[in-house]
Amino acid sequence: MSHKDNEEYSHLLASVRATVDSVRRSGDLTLTLRSEVTDAATLLELILGDSQDPEAWNTLGWFYWHRHLVSLDTERDQDAAIGAFIRVGVFDGPVNAPDEAMSLVVQRVVTNLLILHRSLLESVESTGQLAADVVTGWRYVLSIAPMADPARAMYLSNLALALALSFDRSGARSDLDEAIETGRRASEEMLADDPRRGATLTNLGAALLDRFDLLGLDADLDESIEVQSTAAHLVADEDVHRRAISANMANAFGLRFERRGDRADLDKAIDYAERAVSAGGPDTPALFEAKTSLAAALTKRFRATGQELDLHQAIDIILDQLHTAPEDHPGRAASFYNLGWAYHELWESTQDLTCRSLAVKAFTDCLMTPSVDTVARINAAVTAANLVGHDDPGEAARLMESALHLLPAVAPRHLPRADRQRSVARFHHLGPKAAAYTLSDASLFDRPGEQASRALRLLELGRAPLLNQSLDTRVDVRQLRSLDADLAERFLRLRRELDVASSAASITFERHRLTSAYEATLESIRSLAGFSAFMRATDPDERLAVSLKGPVAVFNITGHRCDALLLMADEVRSVRLERLNQEDLVNRIVAFRQALRDSSATEPYVRAGAEDTISEILEWLWDVAAEPVLAALGFHETPPEGSSWPRMWWVPGGLLGFLPFQAAGYHRPLAQEQRRTVIDRVVSSTAPSIRALYFAQQNDFAPEASAEALIVAMPHTPGHSNLPCAASEAAAVQRYFPRAVVLGADGGESDRAPATKPNMLMRLQGCTFLHFAGHCVSDVEDPSLSALLLEDHRTDPLTFASLSEVVSDGAYLAFLSGCQTALPEINALAHEAIHPATALLLTGFPHVIGTLWEIDDRLAFRFAEEYYATLLSRLPPVSPAHVLHDVVRASRDSAQGNFPSVWASHVHVGA
Repeated sequence: MSHKDNEEYSHLLASVRATVDSVRRSGDLTLTLRSEVTDAATLLELILGDSQDPEAWNTLGWFYWHRHLVSLDTERDQDAAIGAFIRVGVFDGPVNAPDEAMSLVVQRVVTNLLILHRSLLESVESTGQLAADVVTGWRYVLSIAPMADPARAMYLSNLALALALSFDRSGARSDLDEAIETGRRASEEMLADDPRRGATLTNLGAALLDRFDLLGLDADLDESIEVQSTAAHLVADEDVHRRAISANMANAFGLRFERRGDRADLDKAIDYAERAVSAGGPDTPALFEAKTSLAAALTKRFRATGQELDLHQAIDIILDQLHTAPEDHPGRAASFYNLGWAYHELWESTQDLTCRSLAVKAFTDCLMTPSVDTVARINAAVTAANLVGHDDPGEAARLMESALHLLPAVAPRHLPRADRQRSVARFHHLGPKAAAYTLSDASLFDRPGEQASRALRLLELGRAPLLNQSLDTRVDVRQLRSLDADLAERFLRLRRELDVASSAASITFERHRLTSAYEATLESIRSLAGFSAFMRATDPDERLAVSLKGPVAVFNITGHRCDALLLMADEVRSVRLERLNQEDLVNRIVAFRQALRDSSATEPYVRAGAEDTISEILEWLWDVAAEPVLAALGFHETPPEGSSWPRMWWVPGGLLGFLPFQAAGYHRPLAQEQRRTVIDRVVSSTAPSIRALYFAQQNDFAPEASAEALIVAMPHTPGHSNLPCAASEAAAVQRYFPRAVVLGADGGESDRAPATKPNMLMRLQGCTFLHFAGHCVSDVEDPSLSALLLEDHRTDPLTFASLSEVVSDGAYLAFLSGCQTALPEINALAHEAIHPATALLLTGFPHVIGTLWEIDDRLAFRFAEEYYATLLSRLPPVSPAHVLHDVVRASRDSAQGNFPSVWASHVHVGA
């Protein structure tokens, strides 16, 4: 029961409030000394505890403030008043307190906050939550401090520093941007000769350097040098900030030298670094940073001149840092990292194997050192693995596995989606490299099954981490709801709120709060009998359960080697793809995409040449990848007439996801028995990962006869070409679903709702079948902004991010009759398979039909009509994948194997 429902609480609050009102009217402060009112206030405070009741706390604040002016225990009453007023603000209530009390409130909060701020600065293990709390604290101080408070500019400066530290912990770009803007405001509000302005500008300059490192904008680098130069003129030689200013200047000039190659910048970098090291004053953390700057500048000069003396001096400086710094110094991991690179440079210069060994040791030490700089630790592991990979691939695999276990820390759930995408894009190679090293480990050659299984585990660990985060929040809660309905609803609510907060520009503290609440709810669920494994990562037994419905071929493509890992009912096996290499694959993808563009050219000879190129690449794909896999699985020929066709799944991952595996082979006119193609051997499906496939198969069920359908058709899309057949396609599909809800379609029916994002998302949640006929656009820079285009796409686009936030219970089949609805973008996030088909898989559709390239409007209409006619004539229990296979195969046969751009685009994604 809430304290507000407590009758005694209401009586006590009324009594204290009446006393406060009487004091205000009469001015008689002694009314607060009456024992019955004092007892009421004490009991009210006990009942409130930590409750969020700003009105009650404000009343208590005024009571104790009036009382302290006349009581014998002035200090205690004043302390109680200040504590009550602080709680009002903490619980987001308007703080209505006397000016003198507000001044004390600010002092108390600032005092406590500075302790937390110092912990954030000094602790190597301080968390993102602590950073968020400190940021929230300084925001609160600024919200209650009077505008005339002379310390406001300093509060702004502290907020800017806290935001920069929050960025260091979390990687949230919004924190860094706000740190820079707040730092600018703080410096502008300070008097020009205010000595504290030097420290503010120093922190601003450092934040600008961080953003330059992130985005590479020259304007940030130049502004950093400018503001740090101003800071240098503001502080005295003996000022404790001079060392930090000089070190930051050294870093900035060093970065500008690397950017522009001006030796004058390099000379300035070394000059400022030497000044920072030689500056007087105690051995503060700034001295450690100064030595780091000098070592970095000397290493840069070695690269420019080849003088090994500079490199030896840099190594000596770093070794001295590590020798003198305590074990828990926050800069140790970075020093090990810098030492590793110094020895690496020396090894490349001298080819002395001792230097290589020392580099590996330093990088390994960095990996094993606790640090907030997870990126440096991952990079250290990768560099060490690259150094030992040729001679000891087993050790390289172990190093890469350590890096993989750190990967979630660089993209925590509380970060906005764009920040998480940028973070994981830097490390898309971790899983593939770890798997390749494992498959090259000679110590496992006599245990091929264990070797292949270990490689698959590492590949899955590093493949599509963002997709896996989304899958973490997608789970069937029907069992949980039957046991504890309230807990199930709390889990679903937090899941929805976290999805929205992660994709929106919500404040860091709110995302942290939701993440903490979500994780606490998970622990509560896992404490229930039978739910200990709730939402935990898929284990090997679960992956094998997937394979019981058919084998799964998972591809791993690296510059080192290319393999297929075959997951079957009783084993995991690897197949070395000797004829496939990464460079050739990239060239084929480029040629394939150009041929697809040329296939719609106006000149007949260009179209014919394009179709020949596409066919040649499909034949090549058969030779280098598809046929070796099918042979290893025992699929050597077309199943006999009337027999059951075998199913299999392709998990191409990354680059191979741009080519149509289901269409690989020699299709051009040959006798049926001579055809060597995938489509003539197996029924194919694709999946972004093993875990995504397991998720889809868990959701797979036979739809009911009364299943709901949603049809969305966009014949006319603002700013894009018309699709005149989209309305006809919607009408054709509606014939098979007479009770379907139809959005858009321009069919003339006045009762049809417009095809807008809100309408589609609202109706998506309850539908079993979804058919979309319209345009799809992709975003190379941010694939999560790729979108299905609706009437309101210019103002509120239906993006991957917004689509994947929906959870649709009872969903079965989504047919995306748009262009490139199952095609990832060619960038470092290709392995995440960020496209509408994956988004609908996350929404809950176990079967999704999508396309890999643009298809003609009329052909899309005919294909969709044929697909539904075949599907609904066989339901149940024929799988949507079998239907797609039959329709595509018939279309291929009618073209006698020619024109693959016409018949090979559609793919089945999912169960």
